[in-house]
Amino acid sequence: MGLHVEKCTTADEFLDRLRPSKSPWLSTVDAVSENLRWAFRGQSDANWPLLPTLVRKMREGAMLRFAERVPDNLRDSIESRLRENPQEATQLKRMEQVYGILTAEANGVDKFAQLANELGFPIQNVQASIDAWRRKPIALMKGTAPIPEPDSRTALAQHHGIPTRLLDWTWNPLFAAFFAIDGMMWRDIQPSPQHFAVWAIETRRLAGQGRVKLLEPLGSQNPYLRAQRGILIWDAQAERQYMEEGVWHTMDAILPELTEVRRLELPVSEARRLRRLLLAESVSRAHLMPSLDNVAIAVLASEHDAR
Repeated sequence: MGLHVEKCTTADEFLDRLRPSKSPWLSTVDAVSENLRWAFRGQSDANWPLLPTLVRKMREGAMLRFAERVPDNLRDSIESRLRENPQEATQLKRMEQVYGILTAEANGVDKFAQLANELGFPIQNVQASIDAWRRKPIALMKGTAPIPEPDSRTALAQHHGIPTRLLDWTWNPLFAAFFAIDGMMWRDIQPSPQHFAVWAIETRRLAGQGRVKLLEPLGSQNPYLRAQRGILIWDAQAERQYMEEGVWHTMDAILPELTEVRRLELPVSEARRLRRLLLAESVSRAHLMPSLDNVAIAVLASEHDAR
């Protein structure tokens, strides 16, 4: 267990180290499913923490319009509890913040599902577990109301850009490399990163430990997810720990205590060369998100990189 960081200097070296046929990835191929037991995630800045987009955006104030306040009829019970137990003020404040995060996720996913259904994309439009704790914020704080877990509908929304508590990973290291550089293509990242990275985690050791959970939705329900061999993970104890400690622990702090973690880094200056090499391996936006629009984007990107 622990974190091992490897710094590469060229795109060719980086790609060679990531090939599924290389050690340590090859030694953990599942003989039955032929899935690598390592999962991979690309990030456009090697210094970024492994933090769910929803939590980061809530900190930035970007998802506040989706978040709900504790209803007024329930706030009376909170204020009554405070009068009786003033020492709980800090924990109650954290509970309200967690309530905001959970409702922001639920409402974002709900709106995604509703509009998708209106446009003819059938998606389950009910998240029954939400109501259990919406009515009982005190029980949420005390731990007697279960924290709702992300489901396949949440995973689908996350995969299409709705911020949730999930983190996207893939079973294929080359796909992770593509997403690390693709993020730089579509966003103006400030300050400009010096290195991008592919993270790798050995998932078999995560089985049964109860903290970091894996969600692998059916590929038949999502052609993009199927093409990308996607898997999602989340911290099942994040909300409880935040209410107790006031800290939202990042995955890069949690995972090395649970399993083997690796991070391969490459200078940003090598991104163009890496994109050309990946295209030669049939790894591009067109291959991973197959649509005619993305075919055009891949063609234009390859022309730009050839200059």
